Amino acid sequence: MWAWADICRAPTVLVVKDQVLAQWVGGNNSAPWNLGSDSAIAAYKVAVDEVVAEFSTGVYSVEVPNWNKTTMICSDICHPNDRGVDAYAAAVENVLASLSWRTGQNTL
Repeated sequence: MWAWADICRAPTVLVVKDQVLAQWVGGNNSAPWNLGSDSAIAAYKVAVDEVVAEFSTGVYSVEVPNWNKTTMICSDICHPNDRGVDAYAAAVENVLASLSWRTGQNTL
């Protein structure tokens, strides 16, 4: 039988900041890639943090440290390559590992 506290317990939610937006400042002049800028990327990341801050517990933002758009993007200049996917996975794992244990909530 489930206890009410178990049913009401919020899960752990990670909101991963999309590093691929960094490509929008690249040399591709076709839409939508030509619409980005460093300031747009910075505003996006602030907006993610503001949304995450609205939750009192269990919601965290994840940003890939040391993202390199030269070495972590596929040739389609849109999707992360294997190195980029590994960087995303490591960032998620690091955030989960830093959290306090919550029974049934911190599982991959």
